[in-house]
Amino acid sequence: MNISNQGIGVGNNIFNGVHATETFFDEQFRIDPLVNDFTQLNIAITGTGNNRFLNGDDQISYTITYDDGTTTGPFIIDEESDLISLEDSATPGQFNPTIVIMTDPTIGKIDYIDLSMDFGEVKIGYIEVIVEEGNPANDMLIDFQSILTDADGDSATTNFAVDLFANDLDSEFDFTLDGNDSDWDTFDIDLSAFEETYQVLGFDTPDDTLVFLQDSAATYTIDNNGVDSIITINETDPEPEVVGQITEVTVVGSDVFSENGEGIVFDGYIAP
Repeated sequence: MNISNQGIGVGNNIFNGVHATETFFDEQFRIDPLVNDFTQLNIAITGTGNNRFLNGDDQISYTITYDDGTTTGPFIIDEESDLISLEDSATPGQFNPTIVIMTDPTIGKIDYIDLSMDFGEVKIGYIEVIVEEGNPANDMLIDFQSILTDADGDSATTNFAVDLFANDLDSEFDFTLDGNDSDWDTFDIDLSAFEETYQVLGFDTPDDTLVFLQDSAATYTIDNNGVDSIITINETDPEPEVVGQITEVTVVGSDVFSENGEGIVFDGYIAP
């Protein structure tokens, strides 16, 4: 494999396929990062003249091997290909695409890709491998101090905190919100998110507040029969006649809500 500042090829800096004269056979190479499996591969074609893509009967093919051993392909790339995304070059009158190969998320990440120049010849300017890694979110523990001063200089100070704990894989809750005892706390529940179960700790009666965001038309019921308050929220859905998501908030150790819903706010407005 030859890599130069002009192109990547086999034996030279041109990726060659079969010619009418059969001077060349189709060249192939494997793209196999040694450290990580990957999710996307970008192949930039940069040739000019006879080395540009779709000059005549150019054809590239590729086969994907996934990290679980599954193989898909070969997929054909030519002037009629709609299997992948081809981005036009900015050079007027010339078509040099970036070939974008993406993983099938239902299978997994890509282990390696076999690339073949079946017909014609191109110059490959660069090959970009994109690796995506998922990492657990960090806890967010945010402390606030509010100082209010009136016109004649009198002031009052209140400390409060908003604590958001990242997902615990062993927990029955998607998120835990932890307030400070004896301090005023506001707990935000984003109804537009996919998370469905929240736990609220340190809720003080009657000062603390639950704020339901992004869905002022949602309705809720409250179950105070046990030690904890269980609030079941029936969210609305933009599609007619479609039932929205149901979100459940467990307020631990507090029987906090009266029949008129005191302590619940929608988007900054007191709920009816």
